[in-house]
Amino acid sequence: MKNFKKYYKYILLSILIISILSYLSFKDPIESLSIIISTICMVEIYNLIKKNIKLSLKKTIVIFIFIYSLFFIVLFSNRYQIPTKIYNPNKINNDTAVLLVYSGENTMYSFKKEISSILLRNNKREMVFYPYKLYEVKSIYKKIGKSKYKYETRNIEKNLSLIIKDDYKSYLTYLYDNNYLEKEILKIVKDGYQKIIVVPMFLNDDYNIINLKNRVEKMNLYNFGIEYKYTDTFWESETLIDSYVKNLKVNLNDINKVGINLVGIAKDIKEKNNSNAIKQNILFRNKIKERLVEELGIDSSLVKLSWYNELNPNFISKNTELFEYGISKLIILPTDPELSDLIKYNIHKKTIKDKELPESLKVKVIDGFINDNNIIKEIIKKIEYVDIQNWKN
Repeated sequence: MKNFKKYYKYILLSILIISILSYLSFKDPIESLSIIISTICMVEIYNLIKKNIKLSLKKTIVIFIFIYSLFFIVLFSNRYQIPTKIYNPNKINNDTAVLLVYSGENTMYSFKKEISSILLRNNKREMVFYPYKLYEVKSIYKKIGKSKYKYETRNIEKNLSLIIKDDYKSYLTYLYDNNYLEKEILKIVKDGYQKIIVVPMFLNDDYNIINLKNRVEKMNLYNFGIEYKYTDTFWESETLIDSYVKNLKVNLNDINKVGINLVGIAKDIKEKNNSNAIKQNILFRNKIKERLVEELGIDSSLVKLSWYNELNPNFISKNTELFEYGISKLIILPTDPELSDLIKYNIHKKTIKDKELPESLKVKVIDGFINDNNIIKEIIKKIEYVDIQNWKN
């Protein structure tokens, strides 16, 4: 009994830490249960402190690190297992498969899928601070309910399929979500296709491209007589620029009172010195700015370029610069043809919560996800260009 009393405070502390981590990582009913348990533990620990029963700081740190690490192992053991076995095809198909590759976003929050996403992105900082990352994502899902991301991507694949069905068979996959890349490639192989054109649906050559190519290479498809090629990313696409300019025109009334912030999405530019991806992204947005200035006569000082997340200048600082021009409306355009619903919501939330935001100012975040005929035309153009190049067989 004495030993139990001696260690009671540390048992309470351990349960408290587990409850907090569970609250950050899981949704209801575990989330609600964690709140109840952690509240009871905090009350008990407070009562012990009032009785002058103190916790050793050293032991507290050791216990926290141990439980944090154990929780990490338990959660990450539930990650997505990449399939490796390639089965013989049902029959050989002489046509060419087209594989659209998006980064992916869950329709609803799933801790297992988010954990898998963190690992597949190989983002070390997110791995270390995984409870905060999970909580951040979970909180946004609570606000938006469901993400339309998968619906939009399936729509594009469906529309593309209707146009190219006589020449190609289209497939859809995601780097960090179901249907995972490897699983969909194995499906293509089983369907008997010997040629695959991989279409990365990304604006610039960021970490997504590196990740994509590394994971495809690991499958050793050439050993099975399967050839594959990649199309280029969209940063040089004039048709996508047309789409963005068109979307902006629809939202412009008095052009002299509207400020425009073209936001680059740097979620998968892993390192600040990833100069190629950064330059490509900036060049793309500069072309949009030039078109707005030339075609609509917008003052160039009312069109700003900024970044979401880590790179500078961040979008909040550029919003503030636009406020100084006495604008009555702020339009924010995140330029990403596969824009996440979570990021779009986060940009809007951070903007309207900005303390420097004028009360009378109207704010609109335009959906940067491109799902019109322009992107279909661009995909087809890229597929046809790659296909006319020599295949090895």
